[in-house]
Amino acid sequence: MVAQPSLLHGRCDRAAMTSVLIIGAGPVGLTAAIECARRGMDVSVIERNSGPTDESRAVGINRQSLLLLQPSGAADKILERATVFRRAVIQDGAKHLTTLELPQADSGPPTMVLLAQSETERILIEKLFEYGVTPRWNSEARHVHQNGHSATLTFECGERLSADYILGADGSRSYTRKTLNLKFPGEQYEESWSLMDAVLDWPYPDAQAAPFLNKDGSVLFVVAIGGGVFRAISNRDTVEEDVAKHFFIKRVLWRNDFKVSLRAVERYGEGRIWIAGDAAHIHSPVGGMGMNLGIEDACDFAATLAGSGNFEAFDARRIAAAKRVLELSDRGYRIISSSHPVTRMMRNLAISTVSNVGFIRRRAARRIFRAGLPELGGDA
Repeated sequence: MVAQPSLLHGRCDRAAMTSVLIIGAGPVGLTAAIECARRGMDVSVIERNSGPTDESRAVGINRQSLLLLQPSGAADKILERATVFRRAVIQDGAKHLTTLELPQADSGPPTMVLLAQSETERILIEKLFEYGVTPRWNSEARHVHQNGHSATLTFECGERLSADYILGADGSRSYTRKTLNLKFPGEQYEESWSLMDAVLDWPYPDAQAAPFLNKDGSVLFVVAIGGGVFRAISNRDTVEEDVAKHFFIKRVLWRNDFKVSLRAVERYGEGRIWIAGDAAHIHSPVGGMGMNLGIEDACDFAATLAGSGNFEAFDARRIAAAKRVLELSDRGYRIISSSHPVTRMMRNLAISTVSNVGFIRRRAARRIFRAGLPELGGDA
């Protein structure tokens, strides 16, 4: 459902009286801060780290997020620096399966762009400065609580900050979530994953990504993130040797091993304290949906404060959105990582069909990359 203009641009009559304290200065917290400040709210941001990340981390920004970031002007800045994701060369092991063209809208932002999270954060911080807000770095929350009138954060030194609302965008180990005793059910995949950023000898000049789907269930996804640098993700702990099977590695810039879980909260908060992003949901990197879902959470939070103030509806929308993304991510991962011959045959047939049939490709892109803009917040 397409949002009404008032939901995108906000209403400042009530918002001007509202103060918001945001815990976390990653893409989700920064987006929430921009959207609240843009609507005239009094915004403070605290972050336990000393500054924005230097790591690439999440690299895909989809059309949905770009549409949400358009009113503040952040989307234009992202598009100036990002690489447009137009096509992927899909391999069945070493065999070429198909070249998938990402469908694009006739107007507006691309379906997806690729940019290192470090760059995305810097763009959002620059935009936040324009609203007179500077994150408070090296500041870690030790306690949050609320009453009927306000929410309060206490630092380790004993200092307190109070606001009308607190939003915890403080990551998968969220202190805010734990303080609210929000359950975070789910499961962890057995595989040990690994990723790296590297300068590669890239043989696909007209493509921005190359997934390799192997018979043993291992999956390697390589994607351009700008400046001649490529992100590689493997569902094994052997990313460097996996990449070396297909590309000449000129230089490794960063490498990390990690586990993947599939988890989502049963509710997003209560009263005057809410959470967003990885604090509320985590899943596999398939589809590049994690940061984008968090950006949607952030924009919905700001729109709800500026509009209806109905957080029961906000909670229901976010739970439904997280459920959809987790199911889609999990189903997609289990299909692409299958080692069963029949499943692989059906998967390859489906991928070829999507690649070659335009209306199916457009439908899949809308589902994965969220080409529409959902109704957010509610009108005041």
